[in-house]
Amino acid sequence: MLLHIHIVAASFWAGMIVVETLVELQAAKGSAQDLRFVAKSHKIVDTYFEAPIVAIVLVTGSILLFQIWPNISLLLAVKVIAGLLAVVVNIICIYFVLARVNAKDEKSFQIWQRKVLQIGPFIPLVYLAFAIGIYGV
Repeated sequence: MLLHIHIVAASFWAGMIVVETLVELQAAKGSAQDLRFVAKSHKIVDTYFEAPIVAIVLVTGSILLFQIWPNISLLLAVKVIAGLLAVVVNIICIYFVLARVNAKDEKSFQIWQRKVLQIGPFIPLVYLAFAIGIYGV
């Protein structure tokens, strides 16, 4: 049952990241008003959906790892490392998203906007951990 919860939560998280990325990239091409709307929407999604889902993935993954420790394969170790890095990067991104929406002026908003977009190269970590998990470690 715990593994099922972990898989469902990780799947939901991976799907959210795809949608958020597409929306952020599209908004970056739009007007300042579009960007502000996306910033506020992203804050709501991160606060009420993504952060709790990431916490569920982290907790269930930790419990699952604890249940088999120290008998882990190299592939599982890679999955755990990729997953932990993805969680850390996601927490950093949530901080950037909150700072962006709370920016007091346009210059600060743009600085935080760039930081949000710079998280992009780390997104494959989530999918690496997810793919290894689907592969069936």
